[in-house]
Amino acid sequence: PFTLPKTITTPELTEELIIASDQSLQQIIPLWLANVIEAAPQEIVTLAASTEPTYSRKLSKTDSILDWQKPAEVLEREIRAFIGWPKSRASFGGLEVIITEAHIIPEYGTPGKRTVINKQPIIYCGNQALVIDKIKPAGKKEMTGEAFLAGYKQIFLS
Repeated sequence: PFTLPKTITTPELTEELIIASDQSLQQIIPLWLANVIEAAPQEIVTLAASTEPTYSRKLSKTDSILDWQKPAEVLEREIRAFIGWPKSRASFGGLEVIITEAHIIPEYGTPGKRTVINKQPIIYCGNQALVIDKIKPAGKKEMTGEAFLAGYKQIFLS
C-alpha cells in the first residue's frame, strides 16, 4: 500500500508512483516470465469497490482560477494538485498571481476577504483561511508570502 502524505504535490506523487510501479514490475515480471504467476482479470484482483472504470474530465485553464467561496481545504488541495498545470491563479487589485504553496489556519472571515496576520498574507474561505506561503506575481520569480507583502501589500489588501 502507498500512504499518501498530506502535503504531497502532483509532481511529487508522480515521482513516487513511478518508483513504486518500477519496484512492482521488477518483482512481478520475472515471476510471470517463469510461469510462477498468471495474469488475472482486473475485476478479480482490484482493490476498488467497483469494477467499472471511472473517468475524470480534462482540466482546463478555467480550473486554475481560485474560487474563495470553496472551503480552504479544497483550495489548498487544488494548489498542490495544479502546481504543474493549470496552476492556481488569482488576481489581487489587478495583479495576476500564481499561488504555489499554502496552508490552512482556523480563522473565520468573509470568503475572499484578504488580511495580513504575522506578516503573512491571509485569504478567508468561510470557516477557515488560507495562508499564502509561496506566490509568483506575473512576470516575477516565486517568492514567500512575506516577501510578496514587502512589495505588494497595498495591492494585496485592495
